Amino acid sequence: MALVFAALSGTLCAGSAQAQDLAASATDLFKRGLDDMLAGKFETGCPALANSYVLDPRLGTLFTLAECESKAGRFGSATQHYQQYLRLFGELTPALQAKQKGREVISADALKAIEPQAAKLTLVLQADAPPGTVVTLDGERVEAAAFGQPVPVDAGEHLVTVLTPGQPVKEIRLTLGPAESQQLVIELPAPAPAEPPPPIEPTPEDPPDDGSTMRTAGLITGGVGLAALAAGAITGGLAMSEHGTAKDNCDGTVCNQDGLDAIDRVRPLGNASTALWVVGGVGVAAG
Repeated sequence: MALVFAALSGTLCAGSAQAQDLAASATDLFKRGLDDMLAGKFETGCPALANSYVLDPRLGTLFTLAECESKAGRFGSATQHYQQYLRLFGELTPALQAKQKGREVISADALKAIEPQAAKLTLVLQADAPPGTVVTLDGERVEAAAFGQPVPVDAGEHLVTVLTPGQPVKEIRLTLGPAESQQLVIELPAPAPAEPPPPIEPTPEDPPDDGSTMRTAGLITGGVGLAALAAGAITGGLAMSEHGTAKDNCDGTVCNQDGLDAIDRVRPLGNASTALWVVGGVGVAAG
């Protein structure tokens, strides 16, 4: 338990030390930015104030940044930051508002003077933009609510970047003069056509029957029939021969051994001959 408490204490101390370092850096940047602004060095003063606000977002720093940008003639940025200051000021309690020492009045008066001089850019994104499409203006993401609304920008060149899933990055550069208004309709590339499904391979079919199969079968059947007829003729001839032997060795119903043997051979040969003649006849007819 003591080890866990020590680890947590160490983490909290490290986090507190880091926050103190950020606050110290923000304070240093604010002082340098303010000095440069008062000296008319807006090129270095305004960025220092902007970085100070990122590190430590104090209302006083935001107000001073808007003042610096206004003096530098960057009326678009100054308009945005004065508007942001007044919006955040409205969220304060009366006690905290009193600590702003009238900065809200200065901001409102400054807005009336510079807002008409700020350039306005309206970005329009087609309604059917693919999900995941991201648009940035000078490196900052454009939120969905800002599309179709005039946004105050500084006079000069601006870069609009469009990132659409599955498409190359699209960059659009445009230049606005003081108090100029422009509308940019962001046209997205047409989605790539879906690849067609692979062709279905035809199933091999049996070749059409031109009658050759039937002729072949007929020839085979006919051949078998002829062979059966020939066998039947041979078998019949043998039966007749055996019948003659039986006749020569029998006197009426009395036969010697050769006659009896011949009689035994005549019956199966006769039956076989009859069967072969029948099979042969059918085969020849079918063939």
